[in-house]
Order: sequence, then C-alpha cells, then structure tokens
Amino acid sequence: MKAIVLPLFIVAALASYGDALFEKSLFEGGHHGIKHYFKNFLLPIHEKSFLHSIHLDCQRESSCELEYLQNPFEYMDYEPLGNYMLCMSKRYGFMGRHGHLKLKHLRHKLRMICGKEDPEFYIHACAVPSLNPIHTASNLWKCLDHHGFHFLRKLF
Repeated sequence: MKAIVLPLFIVAALASYGDALFEKSLFEGGHHGIKHYFKNFLLPIHEKSFLHSIHLDCQRESSCELEYLQNPFEYMDYEPLGNYMLCMSKRYGFMGRHGHLKLKHLRHKLRMICGKEDPEFYIHACAVPSLNPIHTASNLWKCLDHHGFHFLRKLF
C-alpha cells in the first residue's frame, strides 16, 4: 500500500507544479485558461499611422472632445464618443458602412498583431452584434482593449 501512495503523491506534486508553470505562461498572451489577455500588443508603423489618420477624421466628424477620447471607456454613454467609435470601426474596417461586423477584416487585423496565436477567441468574445451599431462598435473597442488590444490608447 505504501508503494502506491508515494508514487501518487509524487505524480500529484508534479502535476500541480506543472499547472503553476502553465498558468504563468497565460499572462504572456495565451488563451488556454481563465485569463484571456494579449500582452504583446504592438501595431506595425503603417497601421499606427493609418489608425491615427482615421482618428483625426473621426474626431472631426463626431465633434468628440479630446478628454473623452483619452479615457473612452469611462464615458461610454457620451453620444459623440459613440459616434466616434462607430466611425473608427467603419474606417478601420471592423464594420461595414451599414453597421454590420466584418469578421474577415477583423480577423485579418488581429492576426497581423497576434502572430502565431489564433485570434479566434478574441473575435468570438468581442465581435458581438447588437441592434444598435453604435453599441456594437463601442462594445467591440472596449472588449478588445480589455483583452489587451489597445488600439485607441496607442493614438495618444
């Protein structure tokens, strides 16, 4: 009986040690556990300049003040900010001109950033259509930011 208990204890100890190592790797961008956070967000320079140019156009069109854009997720009910996020979603290609999500383009943009990691988890979690295109756009940007894709924060 003692011969069986000792190997089981060793197996259990090794299994828990292995899980600790696995959980640590989750914070490096993995999505295999409870935490789903992409840590290594880095936009290519051409994407950053493109995003900045559409940001200027959308800010002008929506008449959204800079203070709301610097902390956009604190003012989600502010109408000009919602219009700004919808404009950004359409011009960046995340949404079509009638307010529908363009999953293929979203997948392309996230894959460009994710590298070897599959972006499908983030698309499934964040690309959730609603009846109001402004809510769809706002929730998309907020969810992507929550998961580590700080598109809007890279503008400032």
